[in-house]
Amino acid sequence: MSRWLVGLAACCLLLITGCSENEQDPYEPSYRVFRVPDEFSFAAAIAASESGDKILLTSAGSAVGHFELPAGVSLYRHGENPDLFEIAGSLSSTGFEGGIIEGLKIVNAEGSGLVLRDCELEVTNCWIKDCAAAGVELVGRSDVYLHNSDFENCKPGVLIRDVVTSGHHDSDTAPRINSNNFIANRPILADVDLDDVEESLGPNLVFSGVAAGDTVSVSWNWWGAMPGSVDPEDTIWDHKDHAANNGLADTLEDYFPSVMIYPRDWRD
Repeated sequence: MSRWLVGLAACCLLLITGCSENEQDPYEPSYRVFRVPDEFSFAAAIAASESGDKILLTSAGSAVGHFELPAGVSLYRHGENPDLFEIAGSLSSTGFEGGIIEGLKIVNAEGSGLVLRDCELEVTNCWIKDCAAAGVELVGRSDVYLHNSDFENCKPGVLIRDVVTSGHHDSDTAPRINSNNFIANRPILADVDLDDVEESLGPNLVFSGVAAGDTVSVSWNWWGAMPGSVDPEDTIWDHKDHAANNGLADTLEDYFPSVMIYPRDWRD
């Protein structure tokens, strides 16, 4: 009888322990949070993070180098952090579906600032400037929402290229470019005399190797000058009306330009 009671007690203990663990499992986070720069350097957080993890920018900081953000790792500012985290170099990601990149200042004297290949994500509250190539480069399938960001003194502001599967502006696979400031972006061609190009007429948005007829949604951006003095189409290089340039993408006919530059607290 005593053996039976001991066995029963052991079974009950295992059952209680199992139930307790099962009850706690739903409350355990399924991801890790890397607090930068409070607990991790930017490079260490990038190296250790995996899909589903989060990199939280807790205060001003900086990093130097060219970083590959693992697909599925969201990167954003803490809600009480008003500062941008500065990268002297570049950030890229491939195959990122879902998530966000937010709160970065990227300066790259060697190439593009942010390069996204076959990605589906949101980019917001970023300042990408002084890049030797594109501020943002979208490659391949690009269901990317670029908004509330500034692209300044880049070559060009945004480059969309080599899209293998794209869609019309109202589809789920086309880029959306909304409420951004395009400022003093530069011509791509090396033989263009900068003295002959008005600062406000730099190439803000450029297509290359995108199927004709594919479009993006472009609205309420600041193009570098007051509407009326600069036609947005003069700053968007898609050549849709030029038969000699078949193979480049089309954009919407109506760009709905912003009437003034968007104020940014992080630019002060």
